[in-house]
Amino acid sequence: MKKMEEEKKKKQDELKRKRDERLKRVHEAKVKEEQREVEKKKKIEQKMVQIDEKNDKRQAEENKKKKLAVKRQEDLEQRKKQEEEAKTKIQQAEEEKKQQELLAKKKAEEEEQRTRKLAEARRALELKREQERERLAAAE
Repeated sequence: MKKMEEEKKKKQDELKRKRDERLKRVHEAKVKEEQREVEKKKKIEQKMVQIDEKNDKRQAEENKKKKLAVKRQEDLEQRKKQEEEAKTKIQQAEEEKKQQELLAKKKAEEEEQRTRKLAEARRALELKREQERERLAAAE
């Protein structure tokens, strides 16, 4: 009887040991799986950080390109504006020169005409005096 109890106890101890080993293996497997999940999450987070950094870098480059394009456009527009202003000034100067030339020509023509009229008036006066002298000389 004692032998049977010992064997029974031995068997129970063996079953308990096997059960404990199974539980231990299950627990270790669970821990290992949790560690894998944690590692997997870490990798995913790292990947997301890399993607974010890459996107930030790309966005910064795009912003830089846009700024540069805007600056070039502004410079181009400013150059065009300056060219237009210069062209307008040249046209105004040419127009002013033309007006001054016309005015000078008109004054010269007026002066010439005044001189001609004065000369004609002198000639007419001279002619009149001469005719008066001749009339007086004929009357004497």
